[in-house]
Amino acid sequence: TPGTVMGLSDGRHVITVRDGCFVGETTVEITPMKVMPVKVQMKPAEGVLTIQPVPLDSVVELDGKRLSGAAGQPRSVSCGTHTVQATLPGYLSTMITVDVEAGQQMVLPVELERLGIGGLRVDVNPNGAMVLLDGKELGTRQIKVALRRLRRFAREGAAEELDLDDTIHSTAANAGMLDIRMVPERHNRVKVLLLMDVGGTMDEHVHRVEELFSAARSEFKHLEFYYFHNCVYDYMWKHNRRRHSEKFPTWDVIRRYNRDYKLVFVGDATMSPYEILQPGGSVEYHNEEPGAEWLQRLTHAFPKFAWINPEPQGVWGYRQSISIIQQLMSQRMFPLTLAGLDGAMRMLSK
Repeated sequence: TPGTVMGLSDGRHVITVRDGCFVGETTVEITPMKVMPVKVQMKPAEGVLTIQPVPLDSVVELDGKRLSGAAGQPRSVSCGTHTVQATLPGYLSTMITVDVEAGQQMVLPVELERLGIGGLRVDVNPNGAMVLLDGKELGTRQIKVALRRLRRFAREGAAEELDLDDTIHSTAANAGMLDIRMVPERHNRVKVLLLMDVGGTMDEHVHRVEELFSAARSEFKHLEFYYFHNCVYDYMWKHNRRRHSEKFPTWDVIRRYNRDYKLVFVGDATMSPYEILQPGGSVEYHNEEPGAEWLQRLTHAFPKFAWINPEPQGVWGYRQSISIIQQLMSQRMFPLTLAGLDGAMRMLSK
């Protein structure tokens, strides 16, 4: 557009123009042997969003405004990204980001998780110390159990560990004279490259991701990590406070580590689709190449890869950006739950 269309029949014609979240429509009468100039006024498009909270008496807010009326009522909303938050005393609050397309009729289930009878918050100084409750480590214990499926042990280095079975056998074979046998200590040989999304919509998942990171550092001796925001582009960083001064080019990361590293992304994959698919899609600077290109380069360099998503799996199908990331990850996306981590570790260990 603009454009000229010839060969139309006489009479009334309807012209519709769509451009992302904008739409325009007008009617024109065509007369013989005459080109009719037409202007189409674009206006924001809408969709229909039906929010179905569980429990039904939850307080629901749409883009920060409390909704009135019956639960499950269809509502017209502007095309684009919207935030839905549901709260209810005795339940954990839930916040979901959805993308509504022009003319789309979306049904969004929002299920709240009931709180336990009581809770306990433990603040420890220094930070990082082990905390036990009734003899069990808080926070990361079950996550560590799931991550252990990826471990692969080998004995390397100097002989520093007593081999009790071999010592008994050798002593017996030596007429009872003590013959101590040592072996190298067992080490986990698995190498993990962990890339984590930070900032924006990931802020609400900070605690769970911190637990995952803490467990990973405990379980994997060979762990390398970097941060990105929304999607990986041409550089990443290791310290959020120095993210603009200490950049690590993604090409250098790809060249630095061998193909035997297991690549694990952690992020909610929640963003506008153009942030993944278009040059200049980054919300922070102008990236010359789309994020999808960098994700494909990373997964090609490290064939054992998985994406861990802290968002509830029930909302994945309502976000276009998550569907795009799933396709780029060859459907290797797992929820940040114990079952999801177990599935991811099983897949990476094959």
